[in-house]
Amino acid sequence: MPSIILLRHGQSQFNSSSKFCGWLDVPLSEKGQLQAQQAGQLILSTLPEYTPDLLITSKLRRSAQTGYLLSQVLQREYMDVDRTWRLNERHYGALQGRDKSEVLKEVGEKQYMYIRRDFHGVPPLLHCRADPNSGIDDRYDGEGEVPLGESLEMVIKRLQPYLESVIDRMKQGRRPLIVAHGSTCRSILKILKKISDEDIKDVNIPNAIPILLEFGDASENWEFKGFRYLDEEEAKERAAAVAKEGFHFQDTVQLDVDPCLDIDDSPISRVRRGPTIVVTGSFKEPRRDVNKVAELLVEKSPVVELFTDPSFILGFQLDVTEMSVVVMSGCVGQDRFFLIQTGIELLDGNVMSGSCGRVHVAQITVQNVSNS
Repeated sequence: MPSIILLRHGQSQFNSSSKFCGWLDVPLSEKGQLQAQQAGQLILSTLPEYTPDLLITSKLRRSAQTGYLLSQVLQREYMDVDRTWRLNERHYGALQGRDKSEVLKEVGEKQYMYIRRDFHGVPPLLHCRADPNSGIDDRYDGEGEVPLGESLEMVIKRLQPYLESVIDRMKQGRRPLIVAHGSTCRSILKILKKISDEDIKDVNIPNAIPILLEFGDASENWEFKGFRYLDEEEAKERAAAVAKEGFHFQDTVQLDVDPCLDIDDSPISRVRRGPTIVVTGSFKEPRRDVNKVAELLVEKSPVVELFTDPSFILGFQLDVTEMSVVVMSGCVGQDRFFLIQTGIELLDGNVMSGSCGRVHVAQITVQNVSNS
């Protein structure tokens, strides 16, 4: 079946620090280099019959580096290479280089998500290509007018003619391997799958998980048949991290303590919309009290499910962002503790008992694990 392999580049140094990258020419992080090599191994193990003969990248270093590492793993360094700015990431205008959490705090969640995910959302534009944050240099000489800020709609307009030329080469027997960026991968899927302007905002592309694009042959008029990730489970996990970019380590949100809670003092003091929420105190009736905590959290988070088991381990599932939230409760001596974790991974945490019938939860060290 005629096919194209598409993937987003490995994690970049800006991805790891949750900054708007756009056209800024940021290299892969060490993790991103490893992801690129793992993507090559995934292609070898799941599609041994697919031998790409045309590598297509953007003109940005993170895409080119990913492509080179892939070609090494596939032992196809001799592939023809095509580099085009039309596969470049969406240009984020005046937001390029800025921390996503800071922008979120500055403009509010509604405007932040409009800029990031709405099909028509345009970031604040830069005034000229000479701006040091434009990312525009001599590699774009002769390319005509290049953007100083784009919506996804604008990305599709500059990308679609080039995508059609790639499909034409596929029809002629070429086997393309495209290394693009989050927004250009979303654009390609929107074009081929005919995803609506509304639904595309919920499509998140994980780093370095190959996507197989499948087409019918000439007898079927080269009809697009569909796409699939070569590792669906890992793709879902990494895409969930992309969905919550900028939502790590926000300012603490104060919660009022409900008077119905039978607790010694006021342990339900603060909720942090980041990877970890810690609730401490001496809880008289943990099942009831932790459910009360959950009710308070509903006001701050889109909690859709709550369940319990005899060991007092409870869980939430956040719907839109697909983040996991786990509430753990237990005993240390006569004391009870509650730990609420949001995000992907809690790397280091230590719970210690205190005195006077209270629980003290030790400092929780959390690493921002966004892969976007």
